[in-house]
Amino acid sequence: MTPNQPQPPFPPATPSVPSPVAVFYATPPDTFAPGTEPFIDKPELARRLGRTLRSVDTYMAKGMIPYYKLGRTVAFKWSEVDTHLRTHFRVCQRSV
Repeated sequence: MTPNQPQPPFPPATPSVPSPVAVFYATPPDTFAPGTEPFIDKPELARRLGRTLRSVDTYMAKGMIPYYKLGRTVAFKWSEVDTHLRTHFRVCQRSV
């Protein structure tokens, strides 16, 4: 910038450093140790179920899905959620 040009009101944005969680989820599943599975967060579970975050909260409150409470953080294991839903709930056909 030349001295005659006005300064921008804010400093230029610096690229954000990805959080360790984002890097952890970006790792392909086949690179984890055998028998381990990464935790997923609530938005990822809602995306996989095709539901809203509010619906996931309701399912948790009603005990419909298993979850881990880590302080103020909630985490899920997809295999446990999938197995639980398959064994305790069924797919219904709509009657006409």
